[in-house]
Amino acid sequence: MGKATAKAPELVKFSGVGGAAILFKGIGTAVSFFVQAWCIQLRGHVFVAMFSPLCTVITAIIASLFLHEKLYVGSLVGVRKYMYKYYIYE
Repeated sequence: MGKATAKAPELVKFSGVGGAAILFKGIGTAVSFFVQAWCIQLRGHVFVAMFSPLCTVITAIIASLFLHEKLYVGSLVGVRKYMYKYYIYE
């Protein structure tokens, strides 16, 4: 087995947009894990699983607000049908 060594340490630097993306992804994952663990401690695992489909809705809202993506009526109707089927019709 050989050693794993970095021959060009300048390639490992996290700078610019790529570094910021890695940093925010790590922070977002940590916050998400913390909130889910907190909810499990308070209410149990079913409470967390019940709200996992809302991640799609929250992602669409945040993307439209911060990334200026367009929300189409068809996608809103699709989300509505998905939520109805998951929560009510089951």
